[in-house]
Amino acid sequence: MTKVVPIKINDYNFVDLSCFPKELENMWVHVQKIKNSLTISCIVSFYKNDDFLPGTVIESSYTYHRYPDAYAMYGLKTETGIYFGVRAYTSPRYRRRGWWKWLMFILRDVLYNNFEMMTEVSADRNKVLENIYKKSLNMGNQVYNKYFNDGRMLFPEKEMPRDSGYPYIWYNHRIGGKIKEG
Repeated sequence: MTKVVPIKINDYNFVDLSCFPKELENMWVHVQKIKNSLTISCIVSFYKNDDFLPGTVIESSYTYHRYPDAYAMYGLKTETGIYFGVRAYTSPRYRRRGWWKWLMFILRDVLYNNFEMMTEVSADRNKVLENIYKKSLNMGNQVYNKYFNDGRMLFPEKEMPRDSGYPYIWYNHRIGGKIKEG
């Protein structure tokens, strides 16, 4: 198991990982900053393939052509200086493997150290995300931040739509197949 050591950077809680998490196998990361959007600041995609070496982090203003195995989208900076998650997705093939505990550490570290973005999971999170959030915080001995939740916590978890919030990002590269006309 990858070793996790809690650290503080500029009064924010982070973790120091002994290496790129072994639990993420051969994943690599693609960060796309979105300019001039009214709702989204960035999309972070995780790929489990050998297009790049495991642990590689690529920053680009372009979308990688393959549909990601997992991704997270972040909203715009709030008045408190936090970028909250808007959507997170994992391919059905890779669910329930515990990836998000590790992905949260990487997301926070990469976005803060490269883009000065302090991130948090969605304040309006469901029970599944709440449990993942608590587990990852316990692993890193970090402080639990409870935010106002407008009731999504009470809704049952449901299957995400096949496309992200912007259906043409990975047009015709989805696991579910091509978008049909009409």
